Amino acid sequence: MQEKNPWPTFTGRQQYYIDHDWFLELDEALPTHKEAPVLQEKSEYPLGYNTPHSRWSIHSTWRDSSKMLRLQRGEPTVYLNPDDAAERGIEDGDTVRVYNDLDSVEVQAKIYPSGEPGTARHYFSWERFQYPDRNNFNSLVPMYMKPTQLVQYPEDTGEHLRFIPNYWGPTGVNSDVRVEVELVESAADDADDETDGESGSVSGGALGRLSGVLGGDD
Repeated sequence: MQEKNPWPTFTGRQQYYIDHDWFLELDEALPTHKEAPVLQEKSEYPLGYNTPHSRWSIHSTWRDSSKMLRLQRGEPTVYLNPDDAAERGIEDGDTVRVYNDLDSVEVQAKIYPSGEPGTARHYFSWERFQYPDRNNFNSLVPMYMKPTQLVQYPEDTGEHLRFIPNYWGPTGVNSDVRVEVELVESAADDADDETDGESGSVSGGALGRLSGVLGGDD
């Protein structure tokens, strides 16, 4: 109860049991754990992929702030355990390709001793223009729909369940995704191409691309 108003549920109370036919048929009338589907085979894509929240932004807010970018590496990075990186011939600061059967994305590698072995951590909310190929962290993440996400309950009013984007509906399943990471061999050549011949300065990855979009350093 809040200000003596009932909860917007079928019973007016906090309610976990849903006696809708579809929930009953799928054995989900109460919150139920179910194993995730296998999206990528571990033998082919050995690294678990996750996209946690960043300390440098609130979702995408301030993700393209040049001042905030200067407090970090200034471009999208993937955090790798040292052993996983060494196994792939990757050093800190290398440009790498993170890929699976859906897509691929080029980012900078950051060697992260605290990272769990067998994982690739790519903090989310980087904008597409901050990647050289205009893909982003979500390009590797599929989206699938559960039948129960189509339910409006009760059917006539939907005050208990109804489709609301980002609240009740299909979402990305990044925790179920697997990837592989490989070194981009032409990283040094790409850096040379980005060098300004007159000033001798390098564009600086996402910070340089941001400057180009905004027409200046700020």
